[in-house]
Amino acid sequence: MRRRARVETEKAKEEEDMRKKEEEELQENGARRKSGEEGEESEEEDDEANGERYKERSNIAKQRGLTGLPNLGNTCYMNSVLQALMNIKPFAEYFVECTDFLPPKLEIQGSAKSQSQRRLVLTLSDIFQQVWVKQARVARPHEFLREVLELNPEYRGHAQQDSQEFLRRTLDFLHQELEEEVKEEQELAGGAGIGEEGRGR
Repeated sequence: MRRRARVETEKAKEEEDMRKKEEEELQENGARRKSGEEGEESEEEDDEANGERYKERSNIAKQRGLTGLPNLGNTCYMNSVLQALMNIKPFAEYFVECTDFLPPKLEIQGSAKSQSQRRLVLTLSDIFQQVWVKQARVARPHEFLREVLELNPEYRGHAQQDSQEFLRRTLDFLHQELEEEVKEEQELAGGAGIGEEGRGR
């Protein structure tokens, strides 16, 4: 009788231990599952936040320089060249960030070149300002076109024109308008060396 009671007691104890172990395992698995779900949610939130920031930066980047040019009759050749020049970083930076090196818009008395001799660079500079500073959706190249047609009468009318030839001519005109006379060292020094040499003779 005593042996039977002891066996039943041990059996009940084993069952109790097994029940506690199962409960502990269930609690541990639940904690792991919850931690995993929270980790996944955290990762999803981080990914979502990073995605929003990336979209915001992308939208800003896309807006800069994303400017159209109207077709003014037959100016596809001009528009394609302007779009290419506007998106060459060093070229664009010169017209946008180095404005101190550009000729002034107002006439300066005693200047080596008049504003009429620098009209192409001034009107092109205005287009760069519209695109990269004002960030206009559609730029107005009307003044630039007027100067182009004045300098290149053969571009008037509605005939097809070659973009490569227009690019070469435009760069040549810009070079001519931006070039400055470089004085010799003796001229900068006031010609002192020549005067002294002349007096020595």
